[in-house]
Amino acid sequence: MANDKPTLSTIFSDVMSIGEAEAQARVDAAQLRQANTLLLGAIAANDDTMFDKAIRDGANVNADNGKPLEHAATVNNTLFLRKLLTRGADVSYAVAALEAEQKAIPRKERYDDYYERRTYTYKSKEAERRYKQINAIVKNLNEYEKFYLEKVAPIEAVRLQQQVLDNVAQLNRNVDEALHGKAVYKPKLKAPGDKP
Repeated sequence: MANDKPTLSTIFSDVMSIGEAEAQARVDAAQLRQANTLLLGAIAANDDTMFDKAIRDGANVNADNGKPLEHAATVNNTLFLRKLLTRGADVSYAVAALEAEQKAIPRKERYDDYYERRTYTYKSKEAERRYKQINAIVKNLNEYEKFYLEKVAPIEAVRLQQQVLDNVAQLNRNVDEALHGKAVYKPKLKAPGDKP
């Protein structure tokens, strides 16, 4: 009958595996931060190659409350907006974060009876500039999301379906070759939305 009591070596190996997992998590978190920083830098530099590298490195397209979408909308880069949305960036998440930031900007509201409208005064020119910038970013994001859903998403879906069909055909060829003793070709698969 086996001894059910843990030994010192099993306890030590469990502690080591927990320590290794925590160390790996720290490395993974550092790599994720680096990839996210690279993604934002690529958008700022308008560098498509650096953008693709950041995505391959595992950048989070919704990082820091949707900053990648915000930055792409700020410079009105539709290519990066398309790539971000194709990879799952959430416009409503980014817009909600921007609107929360906008509500936090201190301003005073006044109703102008003569023009029958509300006017606002801000504590500083910077606050007013940021408030108006957020309005423009939110407008860009909402307009592009509508365009994406109507025009781009159907095309991306067809491309993805074609890629799946190509991969299934290649898998069938690999199975046939494996059954007949030939070497199996193993291509490197691309992420959905990547350029061929």
